[in-house]
Amino acid sequence: MTRDACGMPLVPGYNADRVDVAAGLAMAARSGYGSPEHQMVAQYALMRHARGEEDGAQRSALAGGIDLTSWRMILAAGLAGAAGEEQEGPPAAPDPAPDPLLPAEVAAMFGVDVATVGRWARAGKIPFFTTPGGERRYRRHEVEALLGRPEEGEGNA
Repeated sequence: MTRDACGMPLVPGYNADRVDVAAGLAMAARSGYGSPEHQMVAQYALMRHARGEEDGAQRSALAGGIDLTSWRMILAAGLAGAAGEEQEGPPAAPDPAPDPLLPAEVAAMFGVDVATVGRWARAGKIPFFTTPGGERRYRRHEVEALLGRPEEGEGNA
């Protein structure tokens, strides 16, 4: 049996709850907290809540720059996701990319090191989106546009 820091057993619904971290992170992104830093804070806070550290989870979220109302929406989405319910909230963003490129793939396309692609992304020179886990991904059509390649459907007629 899992126990908390004081040795007490964690009982679902009493002092520990199942939390769907991915659902909570999706709500965080829809609520304007999609940056890698905010996603990391939300993930950490959701995991603390799942361990039975409700107060610590809320303090972590607030200290990490997430406002109280948004934290409660994020937590509600995580709890609802674990219960198999749909959570209402801001409209979901469309799928960011049907075929996302990894940083290594972008680096190979440009003939540069992966670290260079990361620097370009941080400098805003190449558009990217982040996964719920906070990793960068790139849209193929945007990378190909930067390379000057025609996008699919723009063939030579």
